[in-house]
Amino acid sequence: MEQHRPRTMFIEVLLLAWSTIAITVPDCYTLASLASSPLSSTCKGGIADVETQGLELIQKGSAWHTTRASLLQQPVSVDPKQHPRAPLPKLSLLGQAPEKSQVDQVLANYSSTRQPLRVYVYDVPRAAEENNHIVYFRDSCYNPYRGCEETAIPYSLNYMVNLFGLSFKIPQPGNRSNRLHVQAVSQYATSRIMTASLMRYPHRTYDPKEADLFYIPMFTENFTRWQSDCPSAAKILSELPYLNESTAARHFWPAPTVGWTNDTCEEWNAQYKDPTPSMRLLAKVQKLALEDKESAPQILGRDWNGDLRQPPVAENLHSIPYPSILSSLNDSEVEAWRNMILQTHRPLVATAAWGFHGLDSAMSDRDTLRQQCQSNPECLFEELDMDFFTENTNTVVSAMLQAKFCLEPAGDSPSRKGMIDALTSGCIPVLFNIYQTKCWPWHVQDWSEVSLQFDNVPPDIISVLEQIPEAEIQRMQQKIASMLENFIFSMPGYPRDGDALDITLRHLQKIAVTQEKITQQTEAGTGIAKTTVDGKQNIGKVNDHLTD
Repeated sequence: MEQHRPRTMFIEVLLLAWSTIAITVPDCYTLASLASSPLSSTCKGGIADVETQGLELIQKGSAWHTTRASLLQQPVSVDPKQHPRAPLPKLSLLGQAPEKSQVDQVLANYSSTRQPLRVYVYDVPRAAEENNHIVYFRDSCYNPYRGCEETAIPYSLNYMVNLFGLSFKIPQPGNRSNRLHVQAVSQYATSRIMTASLMRYPHRTYDPKEADLFYIPMFTENFTRWQSDCPSAAKILSELPYLNESTAARHFWPAPTVGWTNDTCEEWNAQYKDPTPSMRLLAKVQKLALEDKESAPQILGRDWNGDLRQPPVAENLHSIPYPSILSSLNDSEVEAWRNMILQTHRPLVATAAWGFHGLDSAMSDRDTLRQQCQSNPECLFEELDMDFFTENTNTVVSAMLQAKFCLEPAGDSPSRKGMIDALTSGCIPVLFNIYQTKCWPWHVQDWSEVSLQFDNVPPDIISVLEQIPEAEIQRMQQKIASMLENFIFSMPGYPRDGDALDITLRHLQKIAVTQEKITQQTEAGTGIAKTTVDGKQNIGKVNDHLTD
C-alpha cells in the first residue's frame, strides 16, 4: 500500500515570508517585546502607550478567535453567535491590579460549578542583575518577531502564535470536506500558556492573604542555558516575599521541559538536605514538569550526542502533560473533534512517527519498530525532522487519524508529545517503557484503560495488534474521547472545569491542604496552622471544598 506524506513546505514558506515582513517592517506591538532595543523609541508614547492601544483594540472587538485565522489573515470581529462571550480586556502585565470594573467583566465571562481557587501571581522580571552579571528568571521572548505573551496584544495573531503555534485544518480520512482546526502547539509551551492563563485567570487575587495558591513564573525553554545565568536562591527569594515555611506548599513553580537536571537550574532542584536555609525552603515548593522521579529512570543515560543526561531530582515534583493540539479551541470545536475521531474510518492497524534521536535503549527500540512498520503494509511510518515552525503537526496528526494504534517508543526520555497527540487523535498509544505508564497521573488515572503496554518490543508488533478484538478497541477509543479535556489548556481568560490547568490547580491545592493539615496536627495545642504572608501572623486557610 503506497502511503503519501502530507506536505508542510507551503506553510513553512508562508511563515518564513511573514517572519521576514515582521523583521523588515516592525510594528509597535512587535517592538513591545524589545523594550531594551533603541527601535522601541519609534513607537508613539513607548511601551505604556502600546498597552493602552492594545486595550482599546480589544475593547473594540479584535477577537480571540484569531487562533483560527490563517497565517496571513488579519484578526476580524467576533461573531456573537459563534463566540457569545465578550472579548477579555488585558488586565495587566503581571503585578498591577486591574480596575474593579475590569474584574467584574472577567467574572461575568466565567462560570464554574465548583468553588474557585484564588491564585496569586508573582510579578517577577524576566532578567535582573546579580553580582555584575545578568541572570534570567524567564527566557526572553520565545520569538521576538512574534511578541511575548506578556507584551503582545492579548488574542492578537502574535499572542496566539506565541502561545499555541500555527493553526491547521486537518481533513477527516475518507471525508476530506470535513476539515477541523488543530494547533501546532510547541511541546514545551506549557509554562508560557500557564503564565498567560493565570495572568488572566478569573479568580486571580492581588491580595496574598486571600491566596489558595501562589504561582512563580520562573522558567526556561533554552536547553543551552548555562547555570551561571540562573539566579541564586537568595535572589529568587528576594522576588518571592510571601514564600516561607508555612506557605511553601501553596507555591508552585513550573519547568516547561521534562525536568531533567540538564534542562533546569540547580535552585529548581533544591534538596531538603541542602546546607543553606534558602535552598531548603525552595525544596519545599511544589514543582511541575513533563516528568518526575516516578516517570523517569533514576539512572544516568547518554543521548544521541553522547552527552550524559541526569533524570529529575527536584523535591515535590509532579508531572503534567504536554499541551494538546486542541488547546485554545472552544467547546463546540472540541466536541466536533471528539465526534470526528469516534466516527473516522481507520484503514491502518498502526502508525509510527519519530526522528532518530534519544537515549541508547530508546534508539534500539525505535530502529526495530521502524523496520517492522516499514515492512508491513498495515503500518505507516513517518520520519520526522526538527520542525520548529509546524511541530510536524500536520504530518503526525494526519497519520494518526488513519490508524487504530500509535507506536510510542521512548526517546530522549520516557515521555513524548506523541503520546498526547495519539490520545487526542483517538489513536490508542502502544507503550514500550514502564515509566511511560507513570506519566501524568493527575490527568491519566489508569493507562491500562487507554493504551497497550509491552515490556519489550515483540518480534512482530503488527501481528500482535491485529489480534486485539474490535470491541476492546472501541471501548478504549470511547474512553480516550471522554478524556480530551484533560490535556487541553484553554484560552487564557476562559478556563474550563476539568481542563489540564484546572486539574493541575486542584491537585496542587489538595497537596497544600494535606500538608497544612499535617502541620495543624503537629502544632502543639493550637489545632490551627499559622501562616505568614505579610510579616504578620494570620490564620492559615484549610479549604475542604475540593471534590473529584
